[in-house]
Amino acid sequence: MAALLNRAWRLIGTALGFTLFGVGGLLLTLFWFPLLALCLRGERRRTLAQLTIRHSFRLFLAMLRGWGVLDYRVSGMPADLRGALVVANHPSLLDYVMLAAEMPVCDCIVKQSLWRNPFIGGVVRAADYLPNVAGEDLLALCMA
Repeated sequence: MAALLNRAWRLIGTALGFTLFGVGGLLLTLFWFPLLALCLRGERRRTLAQLTIRHSFRLFLAMLRGWGVLDYRVSGMPADLRGALVVANHPSLLDYVMLAAEMPVCDCIVKQSLWRNPFIGGVVRAADYLPNVAGEDLLALCMA
């Protein structure tokens, strides 16, 4: 019976987590990131957007951990990852959330369809992430 209750709670907690993630992304897109765009330009805006994403993801992961939905630990992460290429070995949304929660600034190549997603499109645009486009175009974006 305890195992069944635990499974049910984890299912409910996971649904709450997806809901929180979507609503949080939508709220940031509708309110915070437009305010940043009005007040800041260039690298300062991008840096603050990514810092917002980092702290939002840390809060999100802490809530999932507190609810007992997941548990994780980070080990061996250098304090300064400048110039490093980090690749998730099982790319999923949660992999990215965990990586971005640990790195103060990062450039990400994001599935192009996510740029039009109402829940996270504004987040990837505010962070100036790169859309995964055709090879030659992607290379030019990466170099820029």
